[in-house]
Amino acid sequence: TGMSVADYLEHYDATWTALMQNQDQCPLQEYGERSVLTTWTISYEQVKSRDPLAAQLLDLWAFLYHGDVWAELV
Repeated sequence: TGMSVADYLEHYDATWTALMQNQDQCPLQEYGERSVLTTWTISYEQVKSRDPLAAQLLDLWAFLYHGDVWAELV
């Protein structure tokens, strides 16, 4: 992505703080540190900023089916 490790860690901390502000809406309440959610959110937001239609497609797939996405579709 061209982002330095220091910038990523700063972005990670900011994302973590934002997620914790919406803690009651967090889909992974039972997951202790929620590091997976934070990392996923950062990745999703990066996709969304580069290609909003790709993010909408991910949203649609998540809505329609909770399992793996077929490799052929990607």
